[in-house]
Amino acid sequence: AFMRAFLAVPGHMGFAVFMGIFYGRAKIAESNGNKTMKIVNMILAYLSAVCLHGFYDATAMVQTPLSSLLYIGFVVIMYIVVFTLIKRESKTDRPIY
Repeated sequence: AFMRAFLAVPGHMGFAVFMGIFYGRAKIAESNGNKTMKIVNMILAYLSAVCLHGFYDATAMVQTPLSSLLYIGFVVIMYIVVFTLIKRESKTDRPIY
């Protein structure tokens, strides 16, 4: 329970970043008139958060030594991916009109 309490905020921040990146891409697609990519990115926003959260919860609730290692590894890897994505996305950031 301690690990889950300690990693809950970082985990949920990561899920929000994935969702936000895809919602941002959906908004860009909408501003470019690309309705298909808008819908695809909105679906990816939802699915990425749901799937990541599902794996996070599953590994946290099983409470075996292997699931605990998977849980910690998942949060660490997700953090690395999240900060890499934020850095990459911020380089191409521009106003949306």
